[in-house]
Amino acid sequence: MKYYFQILFILFYSFSTAQNCEEVDSNIINCVDSANRKQGYWIVFDTTLLITRSHFDGESSVAQMERRPIAKGFYQNNDKIGVWEYLPIHDWRMIQKKHTIDYKGDKSKIIHVLDSNYMSKIYINSDSTQIHGYYLVGNDSITVNCYDSLCHFNLMGQNFLTFDYKEMTDFDYYIDRLQNKIYNREIKKINTR
Repeated sequence: MKYYFQILFILFYSFSTAQNCEEVDSNIINCVDSANRKQGYWIVFDTTLLITRSHFDGESSVAQMERRPIAKGFYQNNDKIGVWEYLPIHDWRMIQKKHTIDYKGDKSKIIHVLDSNYMSKIYINSDSTQIHGYYLVGNDSITVNCYDSLCHFNLMGQNFLTFDYKEMTDFDYYIDRLQNKIYNREIKKINTR
């Protein structure tokens, strides 16, 4: 009887700590523990439905799911930890440059983008109230300082853009405009002084 309870305890413990994982190319990834928390190495996939039509008869079509990795990194108790690699995406839904994000233990992060036309390194504190770093666009080094809900973009010590931000989407909007060279006229004015 004593062994019966020990066996029941072991079985109960093993089921309660069980993880659901995915196997890709003989690798165990994307595990979720019994508390429904992400654990271990993860590959985040983008899944797209592709429908192709035959050019010969015009009637037949083939539906196929395309699954491609868009991010890789580690989870611990549902929190991203360490360096995550985000792979480039170029399709009709979005454009994502290849970049890494280093998730720190205090919930802050460092974003690093290295592209042929663009480079940046940005530090964001845990609650996104302070952001600072630099962007290299062409030959120009632009510093970014955000605090007290106000962001300043400077070139050669001179401010060329100040804006309010309440959420990261506000910040991302101006960064996208910077990447798409919307502020080139303001930058040229400072460069010619």
